[in-house]
Amino acid sequence: MENIKFKEEEFFEDWFLSDGNVVSKATLKNLDEELNTVNLDPKLKEETKRHFQTAEELLKGKKYQAAADACAKSINVHPTMSAYLNQGNALLYDAAHLPAASKAYAAGLTLSQKVSARGFELAFLNILAVLSQAEPNFDEALRYYQAALKILRENGRKNDEANQLLKIGFTYTLKSDLNKAVNYYQAALKICREAGYKENEAKCLNNLGLLYVNQNEQDKALPCFKNALAIYKELGYKKEEAYQLGNIGSVYRDKEDRNNALKYYTEALGIFRQINNKRGEANQLSNLGYIYAVQGKPRSALRHFKDAVVIFKESGATKQAELTQKNIDLLSTRI
Repeated sequence: MENIKFKEEEFFEDWFLSDGNVVSKATLKNLDEELNTVNLDPKLKEETKRHFQTAEELLKGKKYQAAADACAKSINVHPTMSAYLNQGNALLYDAAHLPAASKAYAAGLTLSQKVSARGFELAFLNILAVLSQAEPNFDEALRYYQAALKILRENGRKNDEANQLLKIGFTYTLKSDLNKAVNYYQAALKICREAGYKENEAKCLNNLGLLYVNQNEQDKALPCFKNALAIYKELGYKKEEAYQLGNIGSVYRDKEDRNNALKYYTEALGIFRQINNKRGEANQLSNLGYIYAVQGKPRSALRHFKDAVVIFKESGATKQAELTQKNIDLLSTRI
């Protein structure tokens, strides 16, 4: 039974929001499944479906308000979880409509709980948690995440359970309750190791490492990052490997082990260049510039800072460019 999806989840599509978040989107198959379970006049079924299909076409054309309106028409004929979900998704594209999106998701959640549609319930709970987190209302977000966690545990979905524990841990991090965050990350790590979920194991280790850094416990952070690095190397995930190398370099920097910091930052820089990740490249150049500066090598530091500021500007990282330029101005007075 482990990680077997609920029937409605099999028909969901990933829907990418403007902020990079991914949520579930209902499809016509989802709607058909819903309508097959209700005793509704065939003409009303057809009208419900027609408005939903119109919304689908409008979503494809990125006409989000019109799509939300079409979903509302479908709901007015007969309320469905599919239409509530997609209406909320369409409304999310305008910050002014976030309350209306939350209202649509909440209505969908109520309906999903009424008919015991667990796949839809999970979708609504998770997106409502994300919206609550953004408000920020961390306690409400935690209630939604915990409710989703309960469903996953009841159905033996171990990998999804680990993912949910990571989300809860991250919410506690945002809430500055770092001890609880550590507990949830460790619980997720235990599941991943027992079940052999290597990618999620690395995520858990990375998150734990970052927490330990925030708590100024570098000696605990270092093995977390190194173990995550080993997994990402094994999986062939170059970007994640580079980030772990950078994390390790920063731990050594904080421990004032500058030679090791240089070593790991240089390795990270090489990979970021190899995969053409410009922001990562600029960050590592800046990190290297800092190490050279504290080592009393201002010319090497300036060279790295200048290379970094060019890339920051090109990639639109204005704040990082300004901070790096301040380092350049300061060092220039010392040569």
